[in-house]
Amino acid sequence: MLYKVKIKVSDLKKSLSWRRSSWGGDEGYLAHAVLYEMFDGPPPLHSYSFTLSRGTIVIEGYTERDCKDMSLKLGKIIECSPLSLKKGEYSFNLTACPVAWIRNEDGKLIEQDVYSHVSRRMDNLPRDLVYAGWLTGKLKPSASVHNLKVRTWHQDMVRRTKARKSYFIRKPVAQFKGILEIKDPHSFERKLLKGIGRHKGFGYGMMRVN
Repeated sequence: MLYKVKIKVSDLKKSLSWRRSSWGGDEGYLAHAVLYEMFDGPPPLHSYSFTLSRGTIVIEGYTERDCKDMSLKLGKIIECSPLSLKKGEYSFNLTACPVAWIRNEDGKLIEQDVYSHVSRRMDNLPRDLVYAGWLTGKLKPSASVHNLKVRTWHQDMVRRTKARKSYFIRKPVAQFKGILEIKDPHSFERKLLKGIGRHKGFGYGMMRVN
């Protein structure tokens, strides 16, 4: 069973995440740290979205865990509902990082904006068309997409930590909106649970289905 859950953390400035993470203005990194503090370890939300306002963060995501069994160290569950999808059409919106894994000149795997990657082989392709193809490929074969629109795209500076050292990387971010035709509900629910694309642990890749 898949559940959609909403969690609210108020007075965030008192949490250890706010004081220790040195999040440096990257709200996704802060949300990531808050979730780890909330569950005292890796959270059961593989993808999620969040809003941050005046020291309060509201996190929404999908989980397989019944919310009655969730023990939160921080915050409170304000909404939890089972999600059961059937074959048919649904509207959706998604904020995701459309990137591809490629090998650089040294043979090392790196992330690259999928538009930049495709443009090396085919010139003059519209960015929204490339991003639409990327999303369509991610959803096959469990669902197809109609009336797809890439509403906005921009680049985010996101904070990462490796070997206790912090650094910032630039990632493409696109907002998608359209109509889904679900063909395999069980397979599609697995995709919802795992999220779409990269950097799901930092607030990208949660698809909202209505």
